[in-house]
Amino acid sequence: MNVLFICCAYSESQVKLFQNRSVRGFQFAAQNFQASLIDGFMQNDVKLTVASIPSLSSYPKGCKIKIVRDSPFLFNGQKVGQSFGYLNFPILNHIRQFRIDKYIDKWYKDTKGEKCIVVYALLRQQMAYAVSAKKRHPEIKLCLVIPDLPIYMNCNKYYKLLGLQKRDRKAIDTLLHFFDSYVLLAEPMVSQLMITEKPYTVIEGIYSVSQTNLDNVEKFPNRTILYAGGIQTRYGVFDLIEAFHLCKNKDFRLILCGPCLEMEKLNQCLTSDSRIEYRGILPAEEVHLLQRQSTLLVNPRHSTEEFTKYSFPSKTIEYMASGTPVLMSPLPSMPNEYNEYLFLFEDETIAGMSAMLDYILSLKEQELNQKGRMAREFIVNNKNSKEQVHKIVQLIEKITE
Repeated sequence: MNVLFICCAYSESQVKLFQNRSVRGFQFAAQNFQASLIDGFMQNDVKLTVASIPSLSSYPKGCKIKIVRDSPFLFNGQKVGQSFGYLNFPILNHIRQFRIDKYIDKWYKDTKGEKCIVVYALLRQQMAYAVSAKKRHPEIKLCLVIPDLPIYMNCNKYYKLLGLQKRDRKAIDTLLHFFDSYVLLAEPMVSQLMITEKPYTVIEGIYSVSQTNLDNVEKFPNRTILYAGGIQTRYGVFDLIEAFHLCKNKDFRLILCGPCLEMEKLNQCLTSDSRIEYRGILPAEEVHLLQRQSTLLVNPRHSTEEFTKYSFPSKTIEYMASGTPVLMSPLPSMPNEYNEYLFLFEDETIAGMSAMLDYILSLKEQELNQKGRMAREFIVNNKNSKEQVHKIVQLIEKITE
């Protein structure tokens, strides 16, 4: 089977530069998910080629890179495709590149057998390249991976004011129905996108073994809570901070890391409670280390938020794979099979969240270790990249029969 993966991932040779030069919008979760997809395709012996248009915020406010350079796309030290550069200015970074069409045509000509283009996310540019290729070569099958719905995704305010977001959504709605199959992260997406007539599969997330170092790590001496991800009100992070503030134990610690779009509000929280620490944007390796050093990992996203029906937070799988216990709300997009491996907020009020933090941090170390170990085993055995991507491979085989 031949698969061309059109995505927005970063080549291994680009990650450090992009992270260092990003002011905001570095795509941690998307990068990890796409890397897991690539890893899974390779483990399933798919003949994979990657064509990536790396996703960065625009110069100068979002990223300090004016020109994104072309680069071979490297994965595990091996060249598996091409990363296409562009002028990283607003509007200009969305201009169509016909050389990418030529790259796709060359892939089509050079490969033999069944061919499928897999596109990552509801991104107008990437989707358009795939649909155009199908129009030129009708026998190509198209598969679309949908991690989030556009209506719940953040976007640049100027992009919105100029009407470009509305234009993109309209184009995406049209392009969506040219695809032959879909990979979703939550079942409710099917009815929301009105794609019930096409084949699909649901994989709420993927764990790649390469994401976690298995060496033994000593825990922090103090009972420590970690939140790693985007720090925004809509993700419940400030409710977590407020709930932690109500915890009276002076030895408890809360560490936050990730991009923050509300720094003034966060600084007020840091000033009011010396037990809270913000470490900014960290390399993935440092985040993974912190996850294993901490006592408890928390995802404070509330189950009452409408967008939680249509996306499965990738940090859930990343958290669970660390071997450290995880506390979160019972999100509507989360299958019931996860529940026994997690601590769940039964009361999502500030007081209820605080009481749950106090309860878990008072448990014996042996009980905490057992909870974390069981969660890790569940993820490693059932949600690894080979098993999850095998579902996508089966879906592609179904549409190419």
